[in-house]
Amino acid sequence: MSTAAILRHRGRRSGKTYVTPVGARVKGELCLVPLAYGTEADWCRNIRSAGRGQLRWKGRDYELAAPVVLTTELAGPLLSQIYPAPLRLGCKMLGTKAFLRMEARALADPS
Repeated sequence: MSTAAILRHRGRRSGKTYVTPVGARVKGELCLVPLAYGTEADWCRNIRSAGRGQLRWKGRDYELAAPVVLTTELAGPLLSQIYPAPLRLGCKMLGTKAFLRMEARALADPS
């Protein structure tokens, strides 16, 4: 049930590459990240501005694209598909009000 992930994104103004730990889940070609700190977190703004990023989750790398912010209500059906009940409860207890939905494409394993 791990959600621990590493997100790579490029700064909107600096162009610098940043690495940010986030909670995320990937299922098929869909990635969902709870926005525990809201939509104004720098990493969220960077991903939305660039329209893409990269994610490492469970030892696999993914290219992310097409970020869209969803309210908890709109994310509901996706949450049920991607997040097990204990994780959904955790998001609710933390007061998560939005999620970032992105397309996820698994990158080839370099080995």
